[in-house]
Formats: sequence, C-alpha cells, structure tokens
Amino acid sequence: MLEIIPAVMPLSYRDIEQKIEKIIESVRTIQLDLMDGKYVSAKTWPFNDFSGSNWQNILNEEHGMPSWESVDYELDLMIEDIPKYFTDLVRIGPTRIIFHFPKNKDKKEELKKFILNLDNFYKYEIQLGIAYEHGDDLQDILDIGQEIKFVQCMGIDQIGIQGAHFDETVFERIEKIKETLPDVEITIDGSVNTHTIKRLHDAGAIRFVVGSAIFNNEYPSIAVNELYDLISN
Repeated sequence: MLEIIPAVMPLSYRDIEQKIEKIIESVRTIQLDLMDGKYVSAKTWPFNDFSGSNWQNILNEEHGMPSWESVDYELDLMIEDIPKYFTDLVRIGPTRIIFHFPKNKDKKEELKKFILNLDNFYKYEIQLGIAYEHGDDLQDILDIGQEIKFVQCMGIDQIGIQGAHFDETVFERIEKIKETLPDVEITIDGSVNTHTIKRLHDAGAIRFVVGSAIFNNEYPSIAVNELYDLISN
C-alpha cells in the first residue's frame, strides 16, 4: 500500500505534538528520527531529555505518545548502541522500527546478532526494517534478510539532517534489493519531494518518508496530498 510518512526529528515531546497537529488528517503513520548524538552528531528527544517528565511517563506507562489513537509511529533508530536502548524505546509503541548498521565492525555484528535473536514478540508485533545507506554493504542486509519486512533506502548520502541533496545512487540500491530480496517492501527516506517521488515510485518504492518537503510548506497537509497525487495517477 502506498504511503507518505512525515518525518519528525523531535526536539521535544511538544515538538511532536505541534507537528502532528499540522498533518494528522492526511497521514496514517509518523516517523520519529531518533538520534543519540553518536551515530550522527545531532541528538533528539528522548536522548536530549531522558529525565524529563514526558519520557518518564511513557516509560512508566502513565501516558502515551501524542495522538497515539489516531496515528501509528515508526522509529528510525540512528543510534550507536541500539541493544542498550531498545527495550525502553519500544514503549513508544511503534508499528515499525528501522535499524541502521553502525560503521564499527564489531558493533555491526552485535546489531545483526541482536536482530536475529530478538524475541518473537517483537518480530510478530513490529515490522522490522533495515536502512540501506550510501556505502553500506548489501551482504550485511542479506545476513538478516529473513528477519526484515522492508528496506529503507536512503535518498541522501549524509543522514541525520533534513533538506539534503538527492543521491542518485539510491536507484542502484533499489535495484539491488529488488534482485536479492524481492519479497521485501521498499521505503525511501531522504530528499523525497515533488521532483523525485514519481521516479522513486516508478523504480519500485511504495513508502516515502518526507521531512522538509512537508514541514517547510506553509500548508503541510496540502503538501502531503500533492505527493499522493503524484504517485496515485
């Protein structure tokens, strides 16, 4: 099913609330780009405020995420040590999680083992995906291919920022996934906009994670609908 997914790099819980208010009538899913300040230089909520009341309330199951009854959340984990934080982060209640391979070889192997050995509860309740970044080794993805439902091909070569230039090599990565993992779904994240989305859809992507092209628009919900129009006709 085709889907436009707004991406939020949350500075705070309130930041998530404010952005969702702008697009809640137009989307089914929100992606939270969660960054620890190590995998990439930026740091987002909750990593910038673990002691804050909103995060503590979520951990203690005293309240949920903004508009959780109306939208689903997926988590894009740009985090150096995912196993350390995973159990806490799933308390957000995501329907999908995207893992990024660490550049450190040992950390990468640790993450692969972690994914392969995840409790079946998580594998059944959450769709697991892996990011395919510029420069990543396809074999690393194939090593865990049986555990993932989708691959998120990155449309930019520098992750952790919004508004970066489009990376044309993403089409090569899409083709590699179609050839080697034909049953997994393909998501695109990064530089998805009115100029690129039709080409990406024609290449085989079905989900499109969009940041600045939505939230830099004066009317974010209209921006979402315009993107849908480009891939629905």
